[in-house]
Amino acid sequence: MTKTELKHKLKFTDGIAIYLGKGITTKPHKHFALEIILSLNKPFEISTGKKVYNNCHFAIIPKNIKHQFLGNKNDHQVFIFIDPFHKLSNLLEKKFELTELIITDFQTLSKDHFPTLQQWIQMEPKYLSETIIKLFGLQSITGNSDNKTDTRIINSFQYIQENLHKNISIKSISNSIFLSESRYAHLFKFSVGIPFRRYILWQRMQKTIQSLSEGNSLTAACYDGGFSDSSHFNNVFQEMFGITPSAVLKS
Repeated sequence: MTKTELKHKLKFTDGIAIYLGKGITTKPHKHFALEIILSLNKPFEISTGKKVYNNCHFAIIPKNIKHQFLGNKNDHQVFIFIDPFHKLSNLLEKKFELTELIITDFQTLSKDHFPTLQQWIQMEPKYLSETIIKLFGLQSITGNSDNKTDTRIINSFQYIQENLHKNISIKSISNSIFLSESRYAHLFKFSVGIPFRRYILWQRMQKTIQSLSEGNSLTAACYDGGFSDSSHFNNVFQEMFGITPSAVLKS
């Protein structure tokens, strides 16, 4: 594997993602996912606009917290994104009582289970849960979702996943589970934490990146994910991650 390939790696699957980058700096942004950031050697900085966190080696950022990241240009950083309704996210929220940006000393993590750079590079997303459980000393988990999410909302997730390449209507989904549009929209935001349209964009982003990772062209990937064109995808990507997709997805 070449040096260039070591710099950028992003994969999404099943409500969890991993991005390995080097010397990353972002613009202020926020996203639907709970985020874990780890440096391999040198400290980084995070600003929320209200507070600046210096000399960090590890951070957990709850969903929808606007922040800016400044990483050391000579070090690799690991970014892990977890859907809030994933059980792993729930375990982390409970352990750290997440209500605002939390910074934890690097020494609190289990060094015995901390992967090397090469292990992070080769790690498939499906093994991330097990790695995070060991790092943070969490209880084992299986599956996604949790008992706090209304079953009617859970049932609508499958429809969304199967129709991302189409124009998804809140009316068609609400009708399928016998709710009014306004009731479904309210219940969805209460259960998931963000409005319906924001969730759709997050799912479209995952599907598009997955398609790109499978070797499809940007045009084909945008179609798979339901973006109208590459410009729409680029704008949403920068809004969510504070960095251009070309900087992240280049090999």
